[in-house]
Formats: sequence, C-alpha cells, structure tokens
Amino acid sequence: MTISPDGESDFTENNPRGRIERPASLFKYCPPERVDVIERLKVRFTQPILFNDIFECLPGTDQSADFRRASYNCAAYIGRTIAQHPEWDRRTRREFERREARKFAKWCKSEAAKSHYVVACEEVQVLISATVGVFSLSAKWDNTLMWSHYTRDHKGFVIEFDGKHSFFDYGLEKVVYSDERPLLLDRPDGQNDPAVFNTKSRDWEYEHEYRKSEYFGKESTLPNGNKFVEFPQFEEIDPQNWPLHLRDVPPSAIRKLIFGYRSSDETKERLRAALRRPQLKHVTCAQARPSARFL
Repeated sequence: MTISPDGESDFTENNPRGRIERPASLFKYCPPERVDVIERLKVRFTQPILFNDIFECLPGTDQSADFRRASYNCAAYIGRTIAQHPEWDRRTRREFERREARKFAKWCKSEAAKSHYVVACEEVQVLISATVGVFSLSAKWDNTLMWSHYTRDHKGFVIEFDGKHSFFDYGLEKVVYSDERPLLLDRPDGQNDPAVFNTKSRDWEYEHEYRKSEYFGKESTLPNGNKFVEFPQFEEIDPQNWPLHLRDVPPSAIRKLIFGYRSSDETKERLRAALRRPQLKHVTCAQARPSARFL
C-alpha cells in the first residue's frame, strides 16, 4: 500500500520495524464510526477481557491438583474434627464422615474436569480487566490485515500519533509475542508475572502492537510516595457490564489522518471539518491507495 498526498504534505513512515522501543510514530486503526475520536478528542481505554484476543491477560498454569495429598488432608481434617467433639455419638460421627466424603468426592470430580488453578487464571483475567484499561496502537500504518480488521474493510481511517509526545510518557509498553503464556504465580514471592499484561501469541505478531495502559482501581499513596492501586473484590465485579473509560487526547499528540481506500466522502468530510478547529489545524491528511505493482 502507498500513500498519496491529500493535504499539505506527503506521508512517510518514520520508524524502522522492531528497532525502537518507543517509535517516532504510533498508529490507531479506526472504523468509520470512530470519527468521534477526532471530533471529541477522546479515546477509549478498553478492558483486556473485551479484546479480540480472548486470551488477553490470561495467565497459564503448570500446576495440577495433588489428589493423594488432598485425600490425606481430608482424612486428617475429619480425624481432628471428630477428636474435638468427644460428645458426638457413633451415628453423628458416621454422618459427619459421610458428608465430608461426599464433599471430597465432588471436589475431586470438579478438579478432574477443570482445575481450580485454571479457574484462578480466569479470575486473574477478570480482576485485571476490572482495574486496567488499554489503548492499543501499532508501529505500522500499512498493514493490510489491520486495515481490513480494524477499519471495517478499509472504510475507516488511521490516526498517526507523535510517539515522543508526553501523552505516551507513562504506561506505554511494547507487546511481546511468544509461544509461551506467562504462568500464574510464577515468582518466588507468589506474585503473578507482570509479563501477563503485555504478552500475546505469535499469531498476533503482524500487529506490531504498543499499548498505553491506565489503572482505574482505587488508588492510594504509600508512605514512600509510590502509588498503590487496589484490586476490587472478585464478588464486586459484574463481567456482563463493563464500564466505558474515555480519556482526553492532547490535540498536539495527533500528527496525521490517513483515509482508508474505501473511506466514504461523508467520513472524509467529517474528519476534515473536525480538523478545521484551531487546535487541530496542524494535522495533515493523506489518502491510502493500493500500490500499482506490489500487494
């Protein structure tokens, strides 16, 4: 794909692939209905659980249930409890033993079907999504798959941001693409590997993603001056009703708009009209066209 000028200047890509941790330019692919991003100068920080990749921020686990140890612990618990109740008659003890045995059998069946470690991994994904919002960008503007997937078949547009702008000073990370998932509680201190926030399958490598994150949990200041974001209780989260997090974008962080090959005249005119405002007059436009020679 090439770019032909549709405004003050032509468009050139500034960042070599994979060489710069913080590219000179970052790009946001938008469907046509997201003209409101330019009109309102607000972007959404989306919960990871709502991304196209359903495995975002979902750690893996190499743990499995130890049924032998669990059986020993269950028997020890039954023995201790009976010893603590010398007033129980034989019938009461038998009823207690049978009840606990049924509970243990139910737990074993549940573990065999789906380990509680797997459930814990899924809970981590929900907890992260209840606290963190992500603004996803790309280091590449000319990826045909991205144009197809995220601009509604080239009908939308791409926003070029200044990657060195102070808007990206905090919370910006480069996504790591890997064949291995970060593991649950895979550190000596029992904490989750922070790589869970920015590791994706190699299947997504074509996106060349960078992401800016913001935290929406309850924030407090520690004695040393650092900020601490408190995760909500899992029971307080409604996974069917995620809130919408919008944040202001400084107009000076926007450099250029690139119209998709199939962008409608209406979409282009709305974008140009938004750029006539004084705070956006520096933003230029370009038109995406297919290359005459290359796919």
